[in-house]
Amino acid sequence: MKKYLCYVATILLLLSINVNFSNATDSWIKIIEPQPGIYLNGEKIIPSKIYVFIGGESIAVSANASNNIFTAYFILYDIIKKDLVEGVWDNTASNGFSCEFSLNTGIYALAVAGFALDAKEPVAIDWIMPVIVFA
Repeated sequence: MKKYLCYVATILLLLSINVNFSNATDSWIKIIEPQPGIYLNGEKIIPSKIYVFIGGESIAVSANASNNIFTAYFILYDIIKKDLVEGVWDNTASNGFSCEFSLNTGIYALAVAGFALDAKEPVAIDWIMPVIVFA
């Protein structure tokens, strides 16, 4: 019985060490703006769990990323037409990644892909959808 408890304790110890090391080098990117809510002419008027934009000509998008992300590609994808509307590269990691998309009425997916100097996780992705726009 002591032998099995020793095995279980050893496995748990190895798993906890592995988790700590893997979290230290993970590649990640996260969209931080816009936050969920209902927006009127670019200003958030009501917090919500969904993204609705009424009026306005553009949407500002910002993302934070792990230190090993060196460039990001922002995508605005029309869900109904199944078409890429706009794609923007941002190569300035020093102040976070950001871009601005022009808006037309539709239902969109907003995504960002970060490219990392990491052989195990060279790409990190985050997205929000649906983003509903009434321009």
